[in-house]
Amino acid sequence: MHRQNSDLKIRKARPQDAEIIYKTELFYAQKSGYLVSRPEDLRLENYQNLINDLLTEENGIYLVATLNDLYLGHRFPRMDVYVKALKLLPQGL
Repeated sequence: MHRQNSDLKIRKARPQDAEIIYKTELFYAQKSGYLVSRPEDLRLENYQNLINDLLTEENGIYLVATLNDLYLGHRFPRMDVYVKALKLLPQGL
């Protein structure tokens, strides 16, 4: 089904996104097999600090996806991991 006026956005995480990211991670951590983290390992302050750090650093980015301003999900691709992986690829790929 195609919805008109759908506004899908992928953007850098903002400090105010930390709470929804934390709550989402906490939800999945409570479901066995979804995450390596345990609920007691997760802290809201860690997400706040990570997002703030990544707003000023160039070694990663925290992405948030929204649809019509409703939160869909997030992703934290670490740039240093991707750079190392790219160096392992054969030349010419």
